[in-house]
Amino acid sequence: PVFEESFESLDLVGSNGGTYDGIEMTDGIFGNAVRFSGADKLSYTVNGFNADAGTLSFWVRPQYPFEDTDSHTFVSFREANNTAWYFSVTDGWWESAGGTHRFYFVYQPFNVQASERTNVEFFRGNEWKFITVVWRSVSHADGPLMELYVNGVLQASKSSFSTNPPYNTPFSGPVTGISVGSDADGTRGAESSMD
Repeated sequence: PVFEESFESLDLVGSNGGTYDGIEMTDGIFGNAVRFSGADKLSYTVNGFNADAGTLSFWVRPQYPFEDTDSHTFVSFREANNTAWYFSVTDGWWESAGGTHRFYFVYQPFNVQASERTNVEFFRGNEWKFITVVWRSVSHADGPLMELYVNGVLQASKSSFSTNPPYNTPFSGPVTGISVGSDADGTRGAESSMD
């Protein structure tokens, strides 16, 4: 893998390149997990990797009220040299009221959303969910692809994207930073445990 984190201790988070403010450890799926209260930050400086295609998986246990209408970002990263390019896995979409209670995977600048949260009961019962996103950019040799899975079940996918600027902006790399538990600027806190 290009990047892997176990969240077994804050010392290990730090030795893996993580810088944090306000997070704490809690019980996870496999040993420990990290708990985000909503105002804390965790970010990693990485040695630049190509995000033209990939797979990202993590466990999350949302701990905010089901009726919450705020957006909560679980993982995000950006390219070093392209402010338009954006990657995010989030509950709720902040650009429009229609995004409330939808689970999103955003890959510059296209997005795929899961079914409405009320239909899939995504966050009921304070339960752990296994999230996987798969992607290929518009410049990938096999063509573009976005897939969003919850507990191994495909919830949403997209393989045809707009060819009009700026929606056809390809990845140009590299990714140099990963934010966990919030957006890159520390906003839209996850208010969740992650493993």
